[in-house]
Amino acid sequence: MPRLENRYETKARSTKWSQNKMGQTTCRSAKRALYTKWDSIKESVSECLIAINCQIPFLADEIVKYLPLYSWEDCDKTREVKVVLDHHNTIAANHNNSFGAVLGQRLNPKLDHIINVQVVDGVEFGIGVCNTKNIKMAAKRDFMCEKGGWGYYNYKPKYVGMKPKYPCGWYSETHDCVMRQEETDILGLHDILTMVIAREGLDSTGRGKGSGKHSIRYYKNGVEMGFAFTGLQGPLSLCCNFYFMKSAIQILSDHRLKRRGPTRMRI
Repeated sequence: MPRLENRYETKARSTKWSQNKMGQTTCRSAKRALYTKWDSIKESVSECLIAINCQIPFLADEIVKYLPLYSWEDCDKTREVKVVLDHHNTIAANHNNSFGAVLGQRLNPKLDHIINVQVVDGVEFGIGVCNTKNIKMAAKRDFMCEKGGWGYYNYKPKYVGMKPKYPCGWYSETHDCVMRQEETDILGLHDILTMVIAREGLDSTGRGKGSGKHSIRYYKNGVEMGFAFTGLQGPLSLCCNFYFMKSAIQILSDHRLKRRGPTRMRI
């Protein structure tokens, strides 16, 4: 697998074996390069441009910026929840104050994924991933509180001192919050939430079959939010939730996390 300019570095699980001075074999985690959907599509576009003898170095990047890499599914369950999809199905808007889950694209298990979502209206929503078993459940559910669902719930209490039944934070297949998010750190209008979904079990070069499991790290405006899911068995699909309040989120294709150095960022 060639090393690509637009790869990122991550703390995703991979292992390196080494021997210490006593001859004992030890294992430690190692950072590895991500190979994302962006990279895969850019590589294909670059090959097509070369085939037609178009030698413009930055053109493949510019083309991919305008492609909707991820989107929400316009299916029966989305229509049942009455969530409005717009802008090539990259915007999910809860104009009807509905409750329920909206399914997104199935995530290719052979790639890593960096998904950027911007808040364009309201503050109450949930976003994460779910497995096939979770997808088959009723549309009017909180996907991250059911088996096979993992995600982050963004919510701001209406009154100071109010203790909500479901506080803002991360949920993992249960109705109990596994880690709360401080109210001062929730996402507001125009903030961008980034999910980095990385394959586990690959070596430091990103090669190998992997374990079939994934880790997910969350970032608010490029700053890590301090919680990660690990060991999530695939295949997985993108999913979001709405909760009786008007709100809307948009998947961004042209947003990039800030990099350290000229070519890639370690995250």
